[in-house]
Amino acid sequence: MAADPRVVAGVNLDGNLTWFDGSLMPPAEEGLRGPFLLVGKDGETDTGPGWNAFRAATQGWTAQPRLLGSEHATFTDAAALVPQLGVPLGTLDPATAVRTQRALVASFFDRWLRDRNDHLLDGPSPRSPEMVFVD
Repeated sequence: MAADPRVVAGVNLDGNLTWFDGSLMPPAEEGLRGPFLLVGKDGETDTGPGWNAFRAATQGWTAQPRLLGSEHATFTDAAALVPQLGVPLGTLDPATAVRTQRALVASFFDRWLRDRNDHLLDGPSPRSPEMVFVD
């Protein structure tokens, strides 16, 4: 978004906005223009400092839903593959994790690119009890 004005909305699935030494990456320091969705894992997270700085510096709409019972790998292909080996990734059912991620990303881009708001990102929803919002 910072490098190409044609990109008008963005999503981060549990990705860091800090370097290994803890310093902020440019988007966290400078923010971005336009709406941005930050979807995170459950519990205390190392994304906190970067995400907090990013949300404070970003001029557009932001939301930060968190998936209860998820781990970082829940946001990768491992969410569907690893449980088949008998190794759980958190306590969130893998099918629920994938379904919720798809719904969040689709809702976000529908809202900001197609002007279709299904209100999933307005706050906690009985449709997705595994999703909580960080203020």
